[in-house]
Amino acid sequence: MSRGKRLAALALSAALAGCVAGPAPEIATPTPELPARFAMIPPETGGAVADLLPNTDPGFLRLSREALAGAPTLGEALARIDEARARLGRARAE
Repeated sequence: MSRGKRLAALALSAALAGCVAGPAPEIATPTPELPARFAMIPPETGGAVADLLPNTDPGFLRLSREALAGAPTLGEALARIDEARARLGRARAE
């Protein structure tokens, strides 16, 4: 390595070392003041999630029936997982 390259590498190293020297800065992060209307959350809203669904929309009803009809039961889903694990075991054994 030539003398110029060594000097450049040394200068670059010193410059980079100067970037990390010193203690970490202390930055004050005050807690924001919330408006009074957000200060307390009501203990119970009284509504159910099902109340938010568009149960009167025929398109929604049709899609939800189709989705539930095509969805596997818990037993079927567990059987699929077991089958996939068995296939993975056979594939790794080969």
